[in-house]
Amino acid sequence: MMRRLSAVVVAVAIGACGGSPSVTKEDAEARTCVALLSLGRFMSSPSIPNAAAIEQVVDRLEDDGHLLEDTGDPARAKMVLSLVDVIRQAGLGIEVSVFLVDTATTDEISRIRAVLESSPGVESVRFESKRQAYERFLRIFKDRPQIIQGISPDALPASFHAKVSDAEAGTAVLGRLQGLRGVETAGVRPSFVTEAAAFLTGRDSLIRTCAVPGAPSLAPG
Repeated sequence: MMRRLSAVVVAVAIGACGGSPSVTKEDAEARTCVALLSLGRFMSSPSIPNAAAIEQVVDRLEDDGHLLEDTGDPARAKMVLSLVDVIRQAGLGIEVSVFLVDTATTDEISRIRAVLESSPGVESVRFESKRQAYERFLRIFKDRPQIIQGISPDALPASFHAKVSDAEAGTAVLGRLQGLRGVETAGVRPSFVTEAAAFLTGRDSLIRTCAVPGAPSLAPG
């Protein structure tokens, strides 16, 4: 599989240099897998890429979606292009997500906000209440009633989401959050991870052919 992916990359490079190799449906699928596996690394790796690297992969994935259309695979093309739309709507930046304990007091929440807003590299801070988190959950899984069933409005935690300039700034923010009362968990990740993972839930046909030994999983963790 990896040998075939390498061949596709070479073919694409030749095409960029002025050649005109014919691209088959299988080639288009393999090229899409290259981009999907790169996306999977961004979603699962503890090492956060910069926004430019994320955008490059998403642009490539969009091109591959159109290539799938051109080579006669409209169903998979639609899923790939829909995934691209989900990612772009969620944002291509890096954020610090801070999830709060249910017992967090008003003073503790205010203190957490103050730390985030005063941290170098933080560009914006957004608070999401438990109710807002539940409403977003309903929007994300609106077509999956089996997932929504049994989840109550108070099941999801309130949280802060701070957009940061880069992964290094995000790591520094995590250091400032350590020991603060009211914080349950915090992490640095691409902004689109939650929405992209939700989109991929149940869409095994999109990622099944991309499974190779040692590759990062695209399935939600």
